[in-house]
Amino acid sequence: MSILGWGFRADKQIYQSKKPLKLTSKNGETVEFQQLVSNLPSANIKEKLNLHPLLFNGVLQSMYYYKGDFSDKFKIYYGREIFTFKDEGICSLDWVIDPETNEDFKSKYENNHPKDWPRLFPRTRFLSDEELSLRKHDSESTKPIVLILHGLAGGSHESLIRNLAELLTTGKNHGKFDVVVNLTRGCGRTKLTTGKLFNALAIEDIHEVLLDLKKRYPKRPIYASGFSFGAALLTNYLGMYGDENLIKAATVVGCPFSLGIASDVMRTLWVGKLMNPALVGFLCKVVKNGLGVLNAENPELFNKENLAKAQQFKVFEDFDNMFTCKTAGFDTAKEYYAKGSPENRLGAIKTPYLSISSSDDPATGKYLPIDKFEANEHISALETNLGGHLAFVTPQREFWCVKVIDEFFEAFEEIED
Repeated sequence: MSILGWGFRADKQIYQSKKPLKLTSKNGETVEFQQLVSNLPSANIKEKLNLHPLLFNGVLQSMYYYKGDFSDKFKIYYGREIFTFKDEGICSLDWVIDPETNEDFKSKYENNHPKDWPRLFPRTRFLSDEELSLRKHDSESTKPIVLILHGLAGGSHESLIRNLAELLTTGKNHGKFDVVVNLTRGCGRTKLTTGKLFNALAIEDIHEVLLDLKKRYPKRPIYASGFSFGAALLTNYLGMYGDENLIKAATVVGCPFSLGIASDVMRTLWVGKLMNPALVGFLCKVVKNGLGVLNAENPELFNKENLAKAQQFKVFEDFDNMFTCKTAGFDTAKEYYAKGSPENRLGAIKTPYLSISSSDDPATGKYLPIDKFEANEHISALETNLGGHLAFVTPQREFWCVKVIDEFFEAFEEIED
């Protein structure tokens, strides 16, 4: 499998432990996790994956994912809740809500939008106090929740996440799942209120959200799905919390298992050189928008001079060297990458975990820690040889990976906790 592969009929391969993880179905039968994954219709390794014929390599797949127009598809509506952490920082929780008429949506948007808050993405509005109260006092519900963690410059507005949300809430499951996208500090038009930036080891933020969800909804199972940077964050969380985590089953797509290798790939491959400036621009925008708060807490690091320097950077590793590593407690980006790489924590994962990736991913490279996958019976890794980074765009302009995720969570709904 090569990062420079060409074609539109992809092969699939699954890496799993030979030691079975035995689960119990709701009718009392024993189910092996490895077989459960192999039996997913979209993961069948005996069948080719048919991708869009005009997107015949990982570069085209990835560029179409980032630049393609999906405004005519996956018209998901979100209601936003602001979640406050113990340190007074905030994140946004974008809950999938029922579609609304233009007039109704506009009225609710204007009535509930906080003063001095950025405009939100299309079909996204703040929830009213009444709506929030209903969501926070629903302790008898048993409807499963899927928590989604977005990529580095992403959010609930991404076409891939909207596709997954649509499938989970209005697809064949007919609304079986409740979906919420966790927009981390400073992302998705979320304000920074403290001097803390997000990083790949910010697992306490995830845990605080999960604790609150479990307190609100003690009878509802929680699943999680992470994409790209969100996949790294989710993997680190699952490994660092082990048996204590609150997630029933998890999926990741396009996870950079080695942050150092991903950085090298993005810096050296020409497509990475195209993607890097956009990522740097996003990261600088986060700092610029929150500069007042950041400067008040750390004026030596966060100031106009350093921001001006960062805005000239061409690769995100330079940004990480200046800002991210320092706020994460490291001296250099390379040290941060070495300590923050998700592959370090694969052995400690105790939650059924499915990784989906492509060997022609131009953002992470073809590196996979296969030996670590096969050493942990809780892990299953599905790899294709075509599909790019997060893309896997089909002829129908949909994302194959979300079908796998939907089938995976649906299968786990037949498994006891």
